[in-house]
Amino acid sequence: MKYINDFKKFIIKENLDMEYLGNCIDSFDMNGDCVNPYLPFIDVNEFACAVEENDNITYKGIIIQYDKEKDIHSFFREISIATKII
Repeated sequence: MKYINDFKKFIIKENLDMEYLGNCIDSFDMNGDCVNPYLPFIDVNEFACAVEENDNITYKGIIIQYDKEKDIHSFFREISIATKII
């Protein structure tokens, strides 16, 4: 049983996939409130504070990646392929 558990841990660690959650354009309304239920932000101010030091970060489990050419922040979360199968 130990080998099965070790194998599951290996699969989960090595086979991470990203789930797209949205971007900075469609996740906030005109008042600056966060309308995306998957994001940990209350509003655009909290988001701005999170990315103030670095555009590519992980914040409260959400991966934020910045595309300089498009000037868009995209939001992802890690999901394990193994959890989809097991």
